Amino acid sequence: MGWESLKRFSLLCLAISLLVMCGETYTEDELFQQGMNARVQEQYEEAIERFSQLVEEYPESDQAAQALFLMGYLYANDLKDYEKAATYYQRYVDQYPDHEMASSAQWELDNLGKNPEDVIGNTQN
Repeated sequence: MGWESLKRFSLLCLAISLLVMCGETYTEDELFQQGMNARVQEQYEEAIERFSQLVEEYPESDQAAQALFLMGYLYANDLKDYEKAATYYQRYVDQYPDHEMASSAQWELDNLGKNPEDVIGNTQN
């Protein structure tokens, strides 16, 4: 095998490897765990990507609801992007109005960007 043939073969192998890796599918449990692991490691964008993938691929699962809430939480609390946080919290409230976290999502929406002291002060009056 000549140098050019070896080079083409190597490039072909690399391309096939990338296609196989990109086409890999995960269960909802695996995606949720990957998102949580990324969050713990403070890789917030990676966590959001995994949670987003879960929501898109498994929209009816209970973990999709949790993932959507966590996306809002990460944007609000870790990335301080209140506009994106509001988008995900609102989507959560709209899609899962009867879910156990719906009132928490609404509270988060109502208090996005506020200082904790202001929120606590308003609830004690």
